[in-house]
Amino acid sequence: MKQIDKLIINTPYQEPEYYWHYDREHRRFEKREGRRPAGYVVATPGSKSFDDPGIFVPIELVEKIRPRVKAWREKDYPGVTGITRRLLHHWQGPEERKDRRFFFCQLEAIQTLIWLTEAPEADMVTGKPCEYTEKSIINHVVVDSTWEASEAFQLDKSENVDAWVKNDHLGFAILYNYRGVVRKYYPDFIIRLKNGDFLILETKGQDTDIDRTKRFYLQEWIKAVTNHGGFGIWREAISFDPNDLSGILREK
Repeated sequence: MKQIDKLIINTPYQEPEYYWHYDREHRRFEKREGRRPAGYVVATPGSKSFDDPGIFVPIELVEKIRPRVKAWREKDYPGVTGITRRLLHHWQGPEERKDRRFFFCQLEAIQTLIWLTEAPEADMVTGKPCEYTEKSIINHVVVDSTWEASEAFQLDKSENVDAWVKNDHLGFAILYNYRGVVRKYYPDFIIRLKNGDFLILETKGQDTDIDRTKRFYLQEWIKAVTNHGGFGIWREAISFDPNDLSGILREK
């Protein structure tokens, strides 16, 4: 088919079932089943043709995320809070929304955001570097810098560490008040030492006023949890340089 006889071939309220594929070699359109691959088109290098079909550049990360979000959706959103699940059901219910239904693309966008923040850790997808671990409760750690990678390596090899985890997608946050605004502070690492104590480790290149405020509220949290008596003994430490970590672990 050289021309499209019907442009719209899907309902906007459901996941697309068909798409038009352009056969670049034969310059014709084919109706195919499934979703159109995620990507974009760039001009063919050196082409001066007015009808240059361009070159398709796939977005691989989107292709990895889509099926995972779909599987998570079909399982009724495991890992989310009860309020979040009720909202997701409300947004999708034709009876609830009546004449103001969301399009599928809108729902998928918000579902993806929720999946990234509330779905179980096993469903995480990232484009950042990952390192294999032995002592962490998660078999790979996502590293944001060479410094963080060095600290993770030392934690994994230290004889003073029994287990550890990077505080990423765990939901562990300390509330603090800075200049009248309540915010959330996410410490970098949670560590269980060989002596049974727990250590919250933060990596910082410098010590600013907001960092000192965060640390004050963290110390208050540690006092409260330790004094409770039912969650073990907790401590906190700051690493200002990758070389000081081994000494911190020995001292704690």
